Amino acid sequence: MAEEEYVRVRFRVAVNTELGDTVHILGDQELGCWDKNKSVVLVTTPASYPIWQTPRPLRLQKGVRLRYRYAIYNAGKFQNWANNTTENSGYHHLTPTLSFDINDPILSFNKDYDMTVQDTNLLVATMEQNDGNSTAGDAGGSNDDALQNTITRNSPTTLISEFVRENDKVNNIDEEDDDYEIGLNEDLTSRELRRHKTGSVNTTAKRVFLVTYNLPLVIRYTVKGKWDVTWDLDQLSARSENSIADKMDTLWIGVVTGVFVESTKKNLRTDDLTDEQRKTLTEKLKSMDCYAVFVGSKVHEDFNVGFCKSVLWPMLHNAQALTHLNEQMRDYKKYWLGYQRVNELIAARVANLYKEGDFIWINDYHLSLLPRALRTRLREESVTIVIFFHVPFPTSEVFRSLPTRTEMLQGILAANVVGFHTFSHARHFLTACARFVGVGSQSQMGDLCINYEGRSVMVCTNHVGIESAMIMRESKSKPVVAKAKELRAKHNGRTLFASFEYLQRLNGVALTLLAYEIFLQTYPRQRSKVCLVMRCAEIDERKHDSDKTKGECEELVARIKKQFGEEVIDYESFSTGINGWQFDFTRNDRLALWVASKVLIKTSVQEGLNMTPLEFVLVKEPPNEGIVVLSEFTTACAVLNGAIRINPWDVKTVADTLYQAYQAGNVECRKRRARDVEYISMLPSSEWTNRILLDAERTK
Repeated sequence: MAEEEYVRVRFRVAVNTELGDTVHILGDQELGCWDKNKSVVLVTTPASYPIWQTPRPLRLQKGVRLRYRYAIYNAGKFQNWANNTTENSGYHHLTPTLSFDINDPILSFNKDYDMTVQDTNLLVATMEQNDGNSTAGDAGGSNDDALQNTITRNSPTTLISEFVRENDKVNNIDEEDDDYEIGLNEDLTSRELRRHKTGSVNTTAKRVFLVTYNLPLVIRYTVKGKWDVTWDLDQLSARSENSIADKMDTLWIGVVTGVFVESTKKNLRTDDLTDEQRKTLTEKLKSMDCYAVFVGSKVHEDFNVGFCKSVLWPMLHNAQALTHLNEQMRDYKKYWLGYQRVNELIAARVANLYKEGDFIWINDYHLSLLPRALRTRLREESVTIVIFFHVPFPTSEVFRSLPTRTEMLQGILAANVVGFHTFSHARHFLTACARFVGVGSQSQMGDLCINYEGRSVMVCTNHVGIESAMIMRESKSKPVVAKAKELRAKHNGRTLFASFEYLQRLNGVALTLLAYEIFLQTYPRQRSKVCLVMRCAEIDERKHDSDKTKGECEELVARIKKQFGEEVIDYESFSTGINGWQFDFTRNDRLALWVASKVLIKTSVQEGLNMTPLEFVLVKEPPNEGIVVLSEFTTACAVLNGAIRINPWDVKTVADTLYQAYQAGNVECRKRRARDVEYISMLPSSEWTNRILLDAERTK
């Protein structure tokens, strides 16, 4: 067919999407022939979102009427139609006669806008809604003025432009300064997309069980012999503001491994509690809708220290712990039995409380066997179980080294929904299921699912934000402001680089120090102007790793101080105790560090859920701007678009990046923060919980 029989058409539409979703066109002929594997992909950028458009004009046959729809895809799989309409509605039509741009309405707003087409020179097309009403005629001759009036008055393009300009005002983006924008031709990952709220909970569940290994509580036994129990708000499953518990009955079930005794200032394991103390503690917890499982010290040691922390934790982070291989393999059976025992104890507690119609949500890798244990005990097809992993999932090549790999996967697949924070983790899980259980994945009604034992198991990705209202309120509180002022005064007005990490090698603490050392060597003029404030938490559960990492860090800190002076670094470490509580470095201390610092450095070589980069971005509002230097191997890197991404192993480049961050002006810092602050602010744990509940509802 001759070239003059084709025209070039660019599509543009505004669609609010979930994190990781992309917008596609499905339609007749060149628009994919309604084959969901041949759809036309649209692109967006952080600056232009929620505007999606074809990266280049499409070559369409002139004068041929086409029908099409916009669709939502995730990980290349069809999810739903963009306007959430039924299968037989929501179609758009056009008959192209000359090259033009199509600007479709903001579909997710569900408003009835007139459909128009626009080109800066000429408008030549006919477009109708599925009801057949025409909204634009041929543009030619004396009709030009009338058509232009229609565009100005009704065009979705006008609405879109106003939306983008208003968004830019909110984010303080200078339209003329696009040094930090991402081009349409760059690879768009899930970190460059944004989510929007789904509304209130709409579920048929009677009650929600939030099941964790450690109950998200801080438990103190006071000098007066009373129990003081508060929510540990640094834990994701804790009851927070606007909690799901405000909307429906919610029960927390988990292990109490230890309590803090105020009289001795020490942690006490529950083995050492008297029967009366256990009874009164159980009653106190029940008043908070928390139901405790008490695990003996020996079982806890085998379960948590042995299997979870020595075997599973490094393996899930794609790092096989070879340093203690002899001990691990010698005691593997004992560790595995401890792991099974704790999962069965918690299963018995949940089953005892369960009533038909309750919803069970299991958190993290400690309880991978719990879905199967529950399904065996309850023997109900109607039971709805979700298990969500807050750690990475390894490649199948690493996962295959686990002797009980099949049993682990079978335990997980007994759930209705398996959740991860990023798609890469979900992809590794799907590969492992295919290789070691022999089950593949497919799209069912727009969801990614695995058919296992006659059930459909949904695999989803949903990253959670932070409790933005609480964090902002506390960051502006008098104690935090005073601590931040004290920290600045301590370092005589130097620009502060912040680092807060647990002392384990995968967190890359030594890499931070090596990069900072090279930074001081390479940029000698900055030595008197900067200070690295590093706070590190020791981990009792991974003591060998923690002690070794601590030794490496202290050696590097001493070397840096010897070369460049005491003032260039401020290093402190502290113990977290049995339950990981940070009594010596509270949330107020952490927020004060964020407020006082300009740069946050995070050089983890593998990491799951970590909220500290999101906290830092949130509190660094103008005029106290800041910037995040973030390892590309962190889960947070899939979310934060404004951070400077680094390969932590390339310490010379990291050092140069620290200088870049040090030199960054207020405008750049504001622009980078603007890319992320909306997402960070709009997805607290309550909203995230709502999303997971809705996912689970679709599996019924």
